[in-house]
Amino acid sequence: MITSKDVRRLALALPETEESAHMGHPDFRVGKKIFATLSEKEDRAVLKLSPDEHTALVESQPEVFLSTGGWSKNGWTSVVLRKVPVGVFCDLLVESWRRTAPRKLVADFDAKEDEKAPPARKTTAAKKTTPAKKAARPKPRTAKKRG
Repeated sequence: MITSKDVRRLALALPETEESAHMGHPDFRVGKKIFATLSEKEDRAVLKLSPDEHTALVESQPEVFLSTGGWSKNGWTSVVLRKVPVGVFCDLLVESWRRTAPRKLVADFDAKEDEKAPPARKTTAAKKTTPAKKAARPKPRTAKKRG
């Protein structure tokens, strides 16, 4: 189980994250873009994931991960805090931050994480960040601006 206090602490530990407010709820932003919101009264957080991740989570664990209506098509996923394992939430929060943060900031974050990793993980992590694999990764979709 994870609490609202934990969500706030974990989100603010991510590089260049700031807390603000959105529609009466605390939110967490990187580069002035929201990657997570918190509904303390409802004991939920909303994270920005990929649409595929959203669908897989909602279908596999509907008691933990909920649709956010029209926002779900963009990957926004509601998470019931009292039901989600801490490790799963942490991974999803970091993924949400990574999808929103500027690329340079993500690269710096990854480099620091690789430095902290034990030697066996460093080898695996280094393989993940090779230029060929990096180029093969799908780029996150960005919202089109309405004129």
